[in-house]
Amino acid sequence: MEGKSGVVGADKIIEEIGGCGRFQWRMSALIHSMKTVVAFCLVASVLMSKKPAAWWCRTSYDVNATGSVGDATASCASQPNATNCFLKTCRPRNVSGCEAYEYDNSPSTLVTEFDLLCDLSWVPSTIMSIQLGGVLLGNFVGGLFADMFGRKPVLFASMFILTISNLVGYLAGSWVLMAASRMFVGLGCGLFLNTQNSYLCEFTLAQYRPLAIGFPSWPIQNCLFALLAWLLKDWRYIQLMVSLACLPTFLAWWWIPESFRWYIAHDKQHQAMAVVKQVSKFNKTAPRDLDLLLTASKQLKPPNKSAFLDLFRSTQLLRLTVLLASNWFALGLIQYGINYGIQGLSGSIYLNIFLFNLATVPTKFVTVWLTNRLGRRLSTIVIFVLIFIAGLACGIIQSIETPYKGGLTNGFSMAVYFCIGAAWGPIQTMTIELYPTVIRTSGFGCLNVLSRVGAMIGPQLVFLDKFAPGLLYYWCAGISVVCVICQLFLPETKNAALNDNMDYLKEKGAGKAKNNPI
Repeated sequence: MEGKSGVVGADKIIEEIGGCGRFQWRMSALIHSMKTVVAFCLVASVLMSKKPAAWWCRTSYDVNATGSVGDATASCASQPNATNCFLKTCRPRNVSGCEAYEYDNSPSTLVTEFDLLCDLSWVPSTIMSIQLGGVLLGNFVGGLFADMFGRKPVLFASMFILTISNLVGYLAGSWVLMAASRMFVGLGCGLFLNTQNSYLCEFTLAQYRPLAIGFPSWPIQNCLFALLAWLLKDWRYIQLMVSLACLPTFLAWWWIPESFRWYIAHDKQHQAMAVVKQVSKFNKTAPRDLDLLLTASKQLKPPNKSAFLDLFRSTQLLRLTVLLASNWFALGLIQYGINYGIQGLSGSIYLNIFLFNLATVPTKFVTVWLTNRLGRRLSTIVIFVLIFIAGLACGIIQSIETPYKGGLTNGFSMAVYFCIGAAWGPIQTMTIELYPTVIRTSGFGCLNVLSRVGAMIGPQLVFLDKFAPGLLYYWCAGISVVCVICQLFLPETKNAALNDNMDYLKEKGAGKAKNNPI
């Protein structure tokens, strides 16, 4: 599809200026490095809301078994059997109330800092929900703003928000202020996560997009966070570390240009040419016919400002969004449902975070290879079939009595965890390749919102799993079947060029066109 659609023209420009050259490698390295801050922010909430292993309700007096007054000044940790120290008890009998809460030598968290126990035990989970709501909002508005104002301003606005909000969290003197700061942390994370993949892919050829999106920087960054958090321990120092880590990211402003595809789609040819020449210079290439290629795309009409509504005005785009919606909902529900259940594992939380993320790194590389080898759609289908098998097996095992119940449950739940981690890459790549540039981040953001809705439901299924064993995994299996069916009605986008506008929707017989994604 040449000419008016601008599809081949834009990809041809990338080939002419070096394809997968030094610029693309540098830009990928910079954006994946910036993502380190986002990974730290999201995994930090797990540590900051963790309850200590042991805590005591300390009363105002201590009467021992003989009736004499005990040592009221000693800590409960040093004399846990003292009669004024009640282990994990909110309302001791015959006592008016707790004078104070005392804790073991566990690392400092929000719970220990603000005594978020008993009547305030709902606060830590609520703060996590508030942060998730911020991510959801960031996904939505980030898509709209990135399509209206460009990818670059939104990307760096997210870093600014994360810098300030983490600093406010470090200085917070109450859990209320902390909750407000985490909402803005979530907002910044949502802005970044919704923009980064589209930004990278708009400078990348089809065969390199799975690597640009699927490179396992996220689990590697979580492993790094586990190490740093283990060294720092205190939640305030962790907040300060994340805030300071944001500062170097602003240096990338001078090295990362605006997407030339966004300029083309918005009929800003001079700015697009400047970016193309900048990339060409860094890649040390001498492109030909760039003026002709950019002139060919000059016939494009600037997009409407209501990019979000465009997702539903076209029958083809509405169908596309609905089919992809089930996949994104499943990503959030399964990922966060399994994650929430894993948090209850015994042992060091730092070691658990490190090992679980380290184990997903090889699966990410395998998925990158499969996505290029089998294609985006077939790779996704294979992954969800595996999730169906493992999820159904795990649900059945939890529903029956078997001597190997614990080990089998852990094994199959780990299989589901690894598979859903692998599913993100091909689904994100396919989504970016199916939407045109003018509404790409709006579409990506809309679907990201659905994944956050699934993320809110996943932990609730873990809670209900206590009353109906296997419920979470039956849901994992069921939603996987829906995802496979929806994938059968989606096109393969392997080796497909990115569309820059929606003209292809108006072409006669567009549904049967070779390079048409819908």
